[in-house]
Amino acid sequence: MVFGRLEGFILAYLGTVSGAVALFLLSRRLSGNRISNRIMERYHFDFRGMDQRKVFAVLLAARFMPVIPTPVINIGSAISGVPFSTFFLSSAVGKILWAAVYVCLGQYFLASHNLKGTIAVVGLLILLVALGTAYLRKRIPIHRIDKE
Repeated sequence: MVFGRLEGFILAYLGTVSGAVALFLLSRRLSGNRISNRIMERYHFDFRGMDQRKVFAVLLAARFMPVIPTPVINIGSAISGVPFSTFFLSSAVGKILWAAVYVCLGQYFLASHNLKGTIAVVGLLILLVALGTAYLRKRIPIHRIDKE
């Protein structure tokens, strides 16, 4: 293993969080309020007007479920007006699990020469993600703002 578990985790975690923050800030800088205002006008949806605990929960759920690509979460959060503090905290918490998964899977795959075991581990991971996604979809309501 190139890095130990702890060093590998720290590098994976800091790399993913700093990358997410950099893309968020770049997207916010380039888009300004133009896109967020257009989203609000066209779709009547505004993260700025939502309870920030719900926004945090939605972003955290998106981080836990690798269904939505990370760049989509980062750019979408920036252009839709999600406050930086909410984005950063949800990203920092949400990236912990996947940094640990990456390190553990990397160590397992390097040490394992058992194809059936490897396929079973990957299958179990996919199943857990699918079940978690289904559970969270039912638990986290997303409401549109009403037209005034």
